[in-house]
Amino acid sequence: MGVQLWSLKCLTWVKQEVHFERLAREATLLDYLHEVEHAAARIARLNLAIEEAVKLTPPKMRAVIEALQALRGVAHVTAVTIVAEVGEVSRFPGARQLMGYGGIVANEHSSGESSWRGGITKTENAHLRRVVVEAAWAYRRPTLCRGNFTEATRSG
Repeated sequence: MGVQLWSLKCLTWVKQEVHFERLAREATLLDYLHEVEHAAARIARLNLAIEEAVKLTPPKMRAVIEALQALRGVAHVTAVTIVAEVGEVSRFPGARQLMGYGGIVANEHSSGESSWRGGITKTENAHLRRVVVEAAWAYRRPTLCRGNFTEATRSG
């Protein structure tokens, strides 16, 4: 479901090749790996629950969820979150109102003929804004595991 920070190949490399001479660091690494596995299992359970919940939504909303996933950077959970936060898109008269609902509009100060536009206002629905911004970052910069641990030694 989308880009994973820890691919199976990366995780296997860390488990097999990354080792520390100091026991405290090795224990910390093993603890971190355990937490990664624990978080992955939790995410899998939550994704399954989300999929079951989506099955109960009206067909029109399921269609929007599927359509949103056609956009690069928008995976299943992001699409579900957007639909859950926005509801019926048709309730907004236009894109400006929808973007205003998410707080993704430029800050503006104007007086007479002069006007100044700043960053986004960050008002309204923070959860929707966070998800959309994360999707934009996923679109722009896919995450890669490069395995560049400076203190780690390779075994073998």
